[in-house]
Amino acid sequence: MGIIDKYDLFIFDWDGTLAEIKLMNKINEKLNFLWLKKKERSRMEALYSRHEIRKLEYREQRETKEYKSIVDFLMLMARPKLQPGTIETLKLLRGRHKKVVLFTNGAYWRVAKEAKNLGVMRYFDFLLSAQDIKYVKPNPLGLNMIVDREHESRQKTLYIGDMIDDVLAARLAHVDCAAVTCGFDGEKELRSEKPKYLFRDIGELRDALS
Repeated sequence: MGIIDKYDLFIFDWDGTLAEIKLMNKINEKLNFLWLKKKERSRMEALYSRHEIRKLEYREQRETKEYKSIVDFLMLMARPKLQPGTIETLKLLRGRHKKVVLFTNGAYWRVAKEAKNLGVMRYFDFLLSAQDIKYVKPNPLGLNMIVDREHESRQKTLYIGDMIDDVLAARLAHVDCAAVTCGFDGEKELRSEKPKYLFRDIGELRDALS
């Protein structure tokens, strides 16, 4: 039985997973203080085990908001391209009547415009930005919201991302994760977090689906 038969809900990250990363994306990942620091992850995971993670506040100062807007604009101007195999993968999932959702740490306006320009927005049931709910990954709130909205079981949900934060968010949300090594974090880093599946790129995921 292929992976496609094991899951009914497929949730995709955007930057680095479906969209190729550019120089501006890398700068954003290194400098954006909106992302949770690694030292906070173990604390968050411990809190989650006590069902307290929803109490974690996402603090956004004025200067970080301005920084975020500038970086998202520059990322949009970089005109990203799709990762190889993206359209084929999305067409396959929709052809099998699977639910497909886009979940990103990026700004909604920027990711929605990129996805529309690249001709893939129509393949998604909806797009959720972690910035809009004030809880960026690895906080699992966004994944939990998507699963609840789609009325799917966590056992039938697969999240696909390219970063350690994606793997951790999936673990905290109690859903399986497929990590691809074509994005921000490399194979060694991703393998250390033990995702359910590990692929070189979306094309390799596409081959494993059927």
